[in-house]
Amino acid sequence: MPFLLQTELPIPVAAAKKALERSGGIIPKSTHEAAWWEARTRGMDFSKEDRINPVAFNLVVWKGLKGNLPYPAARSGADLRQNRGELLQKPDASGESTARRAKGRGGAE
Repeated sequence: MPFLLQTELPIPVAAAKKALERSGGIIPKSTHEAAWWEARTRGMDFSKEDRINPVAFNLVVWKGLKGNLPYPAARSGADLRQNRGELLQKPDASGESTARRAKGRGGAE
């Protein structure tokens, strides 16, 4: 059974295969050293689920993965569980589809 990167937590084989397929076989690399993440999450309580401020944590993750890209100011409220493929093909404010933009950054649909 595959393991999550840098942990010994097992993940289901089917999920690992699907993730690799969606990413084009690219395994994401951390954008910062451990010290960067440690400094920005210092004081957050990871001892049990739901003990951290989700807004603060999401901002750290966004900044760590997206760098200087602006954090989304508002959510659309769209139900992304339905018609996901169709939604990903719709152009955003830049005129580019979400799926095309994600592929350009090495992401998956």
